[in-house]
Amino acid sequence: MDPALQKTTNPIPQLPAQIRLVILPRVLFPQTFMPLNVLEPRYERMVKECLSDQVGIGILYQQEIFTSDANNEQLASLKGMIGTYGLISDWYPQPDNTLSLNIDGLNRFQIRQARQEADGLVVADVDWIEEENPLPITPEHQPLAQLLSGISHHPLAEGLDCHFDLQDAVSVSLNLAHLMPISDLDKQSLLECPSASKRLTTLRTLLNVKEG
Repeated sequence: MDPALQKTTNPIPQLPAQIRLVILPRVLFPQTFMPLNVLEPRYERMVKECLSDQVGIGILYQQEIFTSDANNEQLASLKGMIGTYGLISDWYPQPDNTLSLNIDGLNRFQIRQARQEADGLVVADVDWIEEENPLPITPEHQPLAQLLSGISHHPLAEGLDCHFDLQDAVSVSLNLAHLMPISDLDKQSLLECPSASKRLTTLRTLLNVKEG
């Protein structure tokens, strides 16, 4: 086993000014998780370095594949985009020598500037978005909390290891956005919502959930 990939229990690091990015057509929310398969050498290097440095990675949504030889215009287009920084909570080597990861969402960021290293890995300078403290769920959004509770008990949700607080609007908004079968484009819009209240209101519109 590669010494750089020895499993350890690492403390949550401070949020760095520069992060490594994985750009793909999926969305990670804070307080949720994402399974991720590492298939390319640039990302294998990223995993080794992140584990060694005890830092996380940024998950950034893009519909189109971001190749290892992106041009300056493509890199410039990333400026201002919002993604989620996550920690590698576990990893699993596969028989074909690739890796499967679990990424735990921690905090949103906004890109200031991005560059691509020699092997195609994208590194970005970022500004951190302050996440809200827990907020009581309002009567208006209580049906969404009930919906989340119902989803969490559905047979298809078994084994997802979901953790949320049904009394907290922030927790409900992030976890429901994560679990609902809506497009990743809609999920990205939800990720970019400035508050839990706005996110829940948008979810109500998307899901057509009426107040009980």
